[in-house]
Amino acid sequence: MEDAANPRFVAAHVRYVSARSRAEADQFAALMVRWAWPAGHDDRFDPIALEWVRRWAPRNVGAALAECACGDGRCTVCN
Repeated sequence: MEDAANPRFVAAHVRYVSARSRAEADQFAALMVRWAWPAGHDDRFDPIALEWVRRWAPRNVGAALAECACGDGRCTVCN
């Protein structure tokens, strides 16, 4: 197997992909969707996960950030 960082390998891959017809590209995309989400688009949504995100979402506490007083701007406050 050729190294994916090899420019000749990348060029060959681009030629192969660009030679596909629209129908072949659509068929491949449909295959990937069926493989990734077997139940269709509804497979991506989980009400329990949504509730978890609602409860644990980052919140702005309104705290003021500390100002850096160092001369070179590389203290732990600046970074």
